[in-house]
Amino acid sequence: MMRSKITALFLGGLVAVAVFAGSTPVSPENVSSVQSCPLSLPQQLKAGQAFEKMMPVLKHPRCFNCHGGVNETLPAEDGGHLGGDVGTNDCLDCHVGVRNLNNSTRQWSTPPAPLFFKGRSSRDLCNQFKINTPNPELFIGHMINDNDDSQFAEAAYQGDRNLNAHGRAVSQEQTGHAMVPERPPVPHAQLVTYAREWANTVGAAGWKIPDCGCRIMGDRWEGTVTTEFTHVSAGYGTLKETQVATARFEIDSTFFHFLPGSDIPKDPWIVWKTTGGVLNWTVNATGGQCTTSASGSAPIILGGDGIPWGSIWIEPDSSTGDLKYSVQTGPWPDEYQPRFMYQCHNGDVNTSFPSNGYSFLGWWVHAPGATLVNGESLWGAPAADDRRGPSPLGTIKGSLTNTTELGTYKWVWDFKLVR
Repeated sequence: MMRSKITALFLGGLVAVAVFAGSTPVSPENVSSVQSCPLSLPQQLKAGQAFEKMMPVLKHPRCFNCHGGVNETLPAEDGGHLGGDVGTNDCLDCHVGVRNLNNSTRQWSTPPAPLFFKGRSSRDLCNQFKINTPNPELFIGHMINDNDDSQFAEAAYQGDRNLNAHGRAVSQEQTGHAMVPERPPVPHAQLVTYAREWANTVGAAGWKIPDCGCRIMGDRWEGTVTTEFTHVSAGYGTLKETQVATARFEIDSTFFHFLPGSDIPKDPWIVWKTTGGVLNWTVNATGGQCTTSASGSAPIILGGDGIPWGSIWIEPDSSTGDLKYSVQTGPWPDEYQPRFMYQCHNGDVNTSFPSNGYSFLGWWVHAPGATLVNGESLWGAPAADDRRGPSPLGTIKGSLTNTTELGTYKWVWDFKLVR
């Protein structure tokens, strides 16, 4: 029976691959991280960026509405289908069937709940595709032409919901204007390129491992930075200042996203900000005219200017194929500014004066262009002539010494990426 209303205006999107037994909706709460992701950190970053580039298509109505965005069993006033409650056999009233590669047509169908996109983040959808697709090749094939089956991708990219003449007339009657095709914002060939980049980067080795290729497989950097400063003079004798920072850095998501409607990252790097830790300091001066012994601590959370007290910036190093990092540390919070007194004697004259030391301007200083490699192969097997073996995955480790006219500074740091 022909209907005088829009029966399936929202249909015409990418229908995901078949559901396998035991499939359940994916969310961060039911994703296990027991297995270790074999991807290097640069590969994890590359995979995540490639998947984000597909999101404008996955969230577009021609895809999203079929995947749970619209409930075709409910009328529009109840948040459902614009054409009202429809059954499967009603679709061809207003729509042309979906073409197969042998040029036959099939009825419309929508995927089951485990393949819905509604209410799911990029991470959720990334895991969802991996759970419901046996391997990377089938995922790529689905994005190309549904692995030689029904051409839902073709229908989506026509943008006209495959409406027949009656459907177009009904659309104009209901909306007051002629139907204008609404195609996904990323060309189909480009979508396939992104799909290949993501799936091939994850690879068969990472495909069955939850979260692998869907996010950075680590929530935070944890470790220590030790700073030592030594100054020798007649006035202070041997002056030694030390700082031991035990810090935690977590991803600052405000720096890791794409420009709206674009496949270009706003910033091509990841920023990690301090969210916890403590810095303990000591000062000792002995053997000179002025002596002191003092200590204190400060929490490593926010700096005196209200921004994170420390940040780690990680970005690709095009010259080596690895990642390089830089470090920024904010000023001491005013309430934790280290203050202590020197007791000085010169013959029969004794005086005292306050100070805040030489080394307290920065608790972590690193050499420009430092990489996560630290002289070893961090992301895979070492070179043939390298007998030292690879460093642990996700390690920032190094040291720096600097001598000035005031004295000698040394920083040593060791951080690991953990969950």
